[in-house]
Amino acid sequence: MGLSDGFLIDLTGPFTETEIHTQLVSYGRSASENLDSLIETEWNVALNRAEAAKKTLFNGELLRLNKYSVSSRNTQKILNLDLGPTSYKDFVGSNLNPAAEPESFSDDSLANPLGTSVILKTADGSLVFGLRSDSVFYHAGYVQTFGGTLETQDIGKDGQVSVFDSIRREVLEELPLQDSELVVPYCLALVRDCEIRQPEMIFQARAAISYDEIKRRWDDKIKRRPAGIWEHVDLVRLCDSEEGIRTFLQEGSPITPVVAAALHVHKQLHV
Repeated sequence: MGLSDGFLIDLTGPFTETEIHTQLVSYGRSASENLDSLIETEWNVALNRAEAAKKTLFNGELLRLNKYSVSSRNTQKILNLDLGPTSYKDFVGSNLNPAAEPESFSDDSLANPLGTSVILKTADGSLVFGLRSDSVFYHAGYVQTFGGTLETQDIGKDGQVSVFDSIRREVLEELPLQDSELVVPYCLALVRDCEIRQPEMIFQARAAISYDEIKRRWDDKIKRRPAGIWEHVDLVRLCDSEEGIRTFLQEGSPITPVVAAALHVHKQLHV
């Protein structure tokens, strides 16, 4: 997959933490009886599949990107995000449902939880991604960024959502890094995976340790963790250079559209 395949770039930054403003609203996706029916059907299929595999499928509360805008404050460019309620059930039944075709259902009717991803650079100049398990719900076996999706637990006591706190939490849950070893200075871009139409914020992140140390901790973590289905089964490393990225794209494992977008904006912005 090339750098221009499978994704759309809605906007590029970089945006610092003080340059992103979130607003919670009460509304979510647009009502659609036909899509509601598809969601129920697809969710029941997913539940049955999970039960057969002796797994638990949880309908978590997520935060939807309803709309975004860019405004100015003094000399700053501000990214404004309006976030509303959605759920994992709606995500499975709309964004991840092949029957919810773009010709029949607009983006306004989809769950569209706001994803968050990092392009992580180590102290020795490597970029690190994860290799997704063959058992995950979508993009199985592909190279993917580390990150997650905005959840209701990301809403602070002041009613605000810090997308930077959220992505830090996700990365620290997925990778064997200490809080003091992770720096997330910028949001690079807002993009969309064209296949599932989900919006995704891509952040630049830096680790204060080398790739080899991350890999050593990762392998140790795998030995100690209980058996089960894990989102990522291994780390994927590439050199942060034009040649390294080109070689990776030509010879590496299949990559998700979000990885393609992350490498594109990382190379474009040189941050």
